[in-house]
Amino acid sequence: MKKISLLLVLITVLSVFSACTRPEGVSGTTTTEYTHKLKINEVMADNKNLCMGHDLDWIEIYNSGRKDVDLDSFYITDDLENPHAFSLSEYSISSKGYVVVVLPDDAGFHLSSKGETVYLIGGQKVVAQLTFPESKNGESFDKKGACEFPTPGFENSEEGYEEYLKTLTLPELTINEVLASNSKYNPVNGQYYDMVEVKNNTDKPLDLTGYSFSDKRKEVERFKFPSAILQPGGMFIIYCSGDASLGSNHTSFKISSTTGETVYLARNGSVIDMLKVPADLAENESYGREGNEFLYYSSPTIGLPNGDGHKAAVKAPSASVKSGSYASAQSVELSGDGKIYYTVDGSRPTTESSVYVAPILVSSTTTIRAFSVDGSRKSNPVSFTYVIGADHKLPIVTVSIPQAYLTGAETGILNHIQQTFEYECQLTLIENGEEKFSLPCGFRLHGSGSREMPKQNFQLRFRSKYGASKLEYKLFDNRDFDEFDSLLLKGGSEDWSRAIMRDELATVAIEGATAMYTQAYKPVVLYLGGEYWGIYYLRERFSDDYVASHMNVPKESVDLLYTTGGYAQDGTAADFSSLKNYVATHDMSLSENYKYLCDHIDVNSLMDWYICRSYMGDKDTANIRRFRSTAGDGKWRWMYFDLDWAFTLSNDRPVSGLVSDVNGEPTLIRAVLKSAEGKEAFIKRYAELMGTILNEKHMNEVLDTICGQIESEIPRDRARWGRTTGEWETEIERIRSYFKGGKRDEHVKADIKSYFGLSDAQMKSYFG
Repeated sequence: MKKISLLLVLITVLSVFSACTRPEGVSGTTTTEYTHKLKINEVMADNKNLCMGHDLDWIEIYNSGRKDVDLDSFYITDDLENPHAFSLSEYSISSKGYVVVVLPDDAGFHLSSKGETVYLIGGQKVVAQLTFPESKNGESFDKKGACEFPTPGFENSEEGYEEYLKTLTLPELTINEVLASNSKYNPVNGQYYDMVEVKNNTDKPLDLTGYSFSDKRKEVERFKFPSAILQPGGMFIIYCSGDASLGSNHTSFKISSTTGETVYLARNGSVIDMLKVPADLAENESYGREGNEFLYYSSPTIGLPNGDGHKAAVKAPSASVKSGSYASAQSVELSGDGKIYYTVDGSRPTTESSVYVAPILVSSTTTIRAFSVDGSRKSNPVSFTYVIGADHKLPIVTVSIPQAYLTGAETGILNHIQQTFEYECQLTLIENGEEKFSLPCGFRLHGSGSREMPKQNFQLRFRSKYGASKLEYKLFDNRDFDEFDSLLLKGGSEDWSRAIMRDELATVAIEGATAMYTQAYKPVVLYLGGEYWGIYYLRERFSDDYVASHMNVPKESVDLLYTTGGYAQDGTAADFSSLKNYVATHDMSLSENYKYLCDHIDVNSLMDWYICRSYMGDKDTANIRRFRSTAGDGKWRWMYFDLDWAFTLSNDRPVSGLVSDVNGEPTLIRAVLKSAEGKEAFIKRYAELMGTILNEKHMNEVLDTICGQIESEIPRDRARWGRTTGEWETEIERIRSYFKGGKRDEHVKADIKSYFGLSDAQMKSYFG
């Protein structure tokens, strides 16, 4: 969202900064004796909160000298090899003043949210620089670290923040008040729902057409306002009930008040306002605006002017030792306002939890969860995770959860595999010794047959009721999005006792080279309930959110079906059932009928699914997923996963056996192959993929990469699960032998020749 309208807001904002205008009488020549008085005072690399009315990166420069400085010959850069990346020739800076440099879309560089160093160049010299860390919550940074408030153009203090707020101009429509935990106000048919109040700030009637509201920044049109005219100063109430069928002012989602959630207001797809619901918002307490300031309201006034409010006064506890991996035990001191309550058993702290009175000795992998209470106010909950005495090359994931929820006789997830138990946990990722994220989420078993295995798989569900409706983190290098509704922790599934990584090998090998969709992966070490659990893979989870992220479509447009029965995991199966009925009742050898099929499916996606699965030899075809988006081209596409039994069968009928397998879903592929055009396309596609990814050379390269990632952890993982490193190495060689000497290639081609009745000459024309 980088629209012209926001740039106009930016210009309005910048015009109030006296430091951003060129003072009268300043020459165009830089006086170098004053350059050392300039410093980079604050930077914003991940502007998630519409700071200054837009979401662009910005850099604040401060002049501590007694003379004004013209910045004609100054530049900003993040790369000393490119010192003149962004010219400051349009700026001047007054004595004791600030200038805020905004990096537009076409700037020579942009700040990295992962953290980096930014430089101020004067002539050919580095005049000032500021190194900042990774941005986790869209905060700004100064030389001390994360700023409590962003203060572009003002002193980095609470007073400076209040002055900055006074300069902002509210958009025509704003989020005016939010009630995120309601059991008292405005019942609808006897039910109480979360409520959001938006307000027309203009002196004219406002047409709500084109406006939308959402709890997801990348899906700002989840709720579209009905066609209505909002009078000057008028308010519109949105019920966040989670059930849009209840009315035109009801959303399909709810709002969390547990650890805070950001909600967005947009016009024609561009965010114009946002509000972060504070995590310490009490039940039946609201949060809203008083001008540019946000206040807590003990008595909500949804639909009426906001009453007298108060500021939050309780800061979250801090720890003397930052979260991370340590060689030895740590003594952790907590500090904060009021009384601090904490837990170390994975449970969410309450006022019934332990009260902090002395340093906490952490001698094993532990997560401290805490919050502060001062009178009737409480702080946001925080967590601090420590992995002690463990030397891992892989990133570390800890799942902090009460032991009763894992192995309890009545409630244990691990020993009640037929139950769909889900419990809140604290999920933390530690990489290179440092915490990358930590948030609460739902924890449950994943899979079917793999539930019965000793090394089980798990789902991580990010839900508002736990505190965060999504994980916001760039988890996978080969994905260009950073928001997830859910993830998987896979420990090898039915391959847990053998190679651990057959599914990862099979899916990574075809990543980006086919028309199928796969799950990105990140190898990690898992600590579950403080106990070492071995090698796992953080993976994407196939869901409507997955499709929405990959195809850039609304979740509500997604139909996602699972198993050979074609049951709807999300959306509806009606269109797919109709398509299957069509091919079953029409002569698919006719070109017009084949064209009808191709108009409704991505035929390459279907063919690739059968080609890759047949080559890799996994005949577990019942676990199949296909999807479409009605907001896209409406075609069905296939997901490639669950290859735990790949690279095992070498004497099967690769193609003929798979296509005729009644346990799978051969209806559509048989329809494709009944068409002369479809048959030709299938054979050519098979030959093409064998020439690029389905061959010994490529498969061994991928195998080497994946083995290299986890081999340092293999001895400890295998010992944890009663296996040996030697057994793992034998299994890896078994996979290599599957392809060795082109054995699989020849076996596949022989079956293709037989099944399709091809001559030697035809085989040569296809496969060379």
